[in-house]
Amino acid sequence: DIDLRAYQWTPIGNSSKSFQGIFNGNGKTIRGLYVNTGYAGLFGKISGATIRNLTLKDSYISSAENAGGIAAYVGKPSRIENCAAGETVTVYGRHSDPNNGGNYGAGGIVGMCYDENVITGCVNWSHVYGVHRIGGIVGNLVDACTITNCINYGPIDATSAYVGGITGFAYDE
Repeated sequence: DIDLRAYQWTPIGNSSKSFQGIFNGNGKTIRGLYVNTGYAGLFGKISGATIRNLTLKDSYISSAENAGGIAAYVGKPSRIENCAAGETVTVYGRHSDPNNGGNYGAGGIVGMCYDENVITGCVNWSHVYGVHRIGGIVGNLVDACTITNCINYGPIDATSAYVGGITGFAYDE
C-alpha cells in the first residue's frame, strides 16, 4: 500500500501526453491522494493503457475539467479493471457551465471515457458531486465506451443536469 498524504500529486499523464502501458496495482490501496488540477485523478489521461486491481481511499480529487478517482480521461483503446474508489474519497467536478463544459465529466472511477474503451469489475463508494455530467462510475461517456459488472454505492450530486449512478451522461457522436 502507498500513503501519499505528505505529497502534492501530479497525475500520471496529462492533456498533452497520455499514459500508455499497463499498471497493475496487485490489489494494493493508495491513500491520501490530493489532486486539484485540469485532468485530476491518479491518472490524468490514459490512451492505449490498462489499469487494474487498485483501490483508492482517503483522497480528494477536484477539477474544472475532467475528474475521476482512477483516471480523469480515458482514450482508446484502454481498459480499467477491478478498481475501486472508497467511501473516504471525494470527486468534485467544478466545470460550471453546462453549455460550454460538455466535454468534461466527473466520476468515481473515470471522469470522461471516450471511444472504444472497457471499464469492468469496478466499484465506487466515493462521493461524486459537481454541476453536470456526474456519475458513480463514469461522468461523461462518449462513443462506445463499455461498462460491465460495475456498481455504485456512493452518493452522486449535481446542481444542474446529467447525473446518474453508473454514468452521468452518455452519447454517440
